[in-house]
Amino acid sequence: MKKSVLTGAASILLAAAVLLGAPAALAASGEPEAAAAPGTSFDKSLSSLTVDMEESYKADLEPAPAPALPGGEEPGEAGPAATLAVDLYLIAPAKASSGGAGYTYSFTGAFAGLEELFGQLTEEAEGETEAVPAAVWQEMALTASRTLFGLTGEGEAAKPVSDPAVSLDGLKKAKDLTAGLYLIVPHGAGLKSADYVEADGEELATLAYSEEYTYRFTPYLVSLPGRNVEGPDTTGGSTADGSGWNYDVTSFLKVTREPRFGQLRIVKGIDAYLDEWDASFVFEVKAVRGEGEDAETVYSNVVSLDFSGGDLEKSVTLDRIPAGSTVTVTEVYSGASYTADAGTVDGLTVSAAELTEARFHNTHNDRNSGGYGANNHYEYSEEDGAWNYVPPAGA
Repeated sequence: MKKSVLTGAASILLAAAVLLGAPAALAASGEPEAAAAPGTSFDKSLSSLTVDMEESYKADLEPAPAPALPGGEEPGEAGPAATLAVDLYLIAPAKASSGGAGYTYSFTGAFAGLEELFGQLTEEAEGETEAVPAAVWQEMALTASRTLFGLTGEGEAAKPVSDPAVSLDGLKKAKDLTAGLYLIVPHGAGLKSADYVEADGEELATLAYSEEYTYRFTPYLVSLPGRNVEGPDTTGGSTADGSGWNYDVTSFLKVTREPRFGQLRIVKGIDAYLDEWDASFVFEVKAVRGEGEDAETVYSNVVSLDFSGGDLEKSVTLDRIPAGSTVTVTEVYSGASYTADAGTVDGLTVSAAELTEARFHNTHNDRNSGGYGANNHYEYSEEDGAWNYVPPAGA
């Protein structure tokens, strides 16, 4: 059995090629057709679809290898990825076209309303010498996604109107799939649809999270069975004899990712406050990712806490610290009147899901010496992805 591999974008083009042939053509009736394998009934032909993604992203979302078992036994299979699920929705089963020379789609159930749009889009493609443009299938995928999640108006919570044909735990192969048009919807495992669907005007994405990254997926369409694209003529065989059809397809998810950030709160306590003797404490904050020679500083800042008016505890919260980084907070200035019980808090891991806290306590040493500190102000720039120093007003 031949196997073809396609990316998310290419899968849309391939779906068009399946419908319209390669090169694409419209039947005299205007119905998109593709040659069928002889003697094959599309409602009985079963395909498989392997879902994959860019290699550099996989380690963050796939399960870790299973540990070796005692006694030299072979390790068991790793469990499913805890952060990714892939749902396959059959939005239109394949049906043989007139004359039995090809097939088209039968939009039913919640997706019956897409029949008219499908006709309009294929009419717009009439006269094309190649496959239907990707933009057409992207529009179709967006409409199918909004239909799936019931997003027909503004401010509605996303909730699937039908169940998926298959739900995969992580990047796996779905087997025994009926012929037809599938909407591929990746998302964070265990999340409710209202939490993983991000819809903004004409855009729609689904989300998944790891400790360090937010993954943003674009739902897309895949038609099964696919067309073989091997060989110099890109036909990969003849649909007339059945060798041009591929029933074992691999598709790569359409995904981007961006770093997640967490917050760090520094809490400072003192055991005594003497009237008219204000005090300032200065802290250096450094976050690194990686270890040894691979260690990289991803955040560096200096912040102060000023005590006045009888305060015995104060705090400051810092944000946009990369999640998963290890933070060290060092008290670099305590003034002459206080002694730090512990000058450094290290080994803290910043999480995007919860507030990380570093606590310090200082003891008054019976020396009545005032002190002050300077707080350097930095602001994060989305444009250049860096922290920039902001001079004080009037400087």
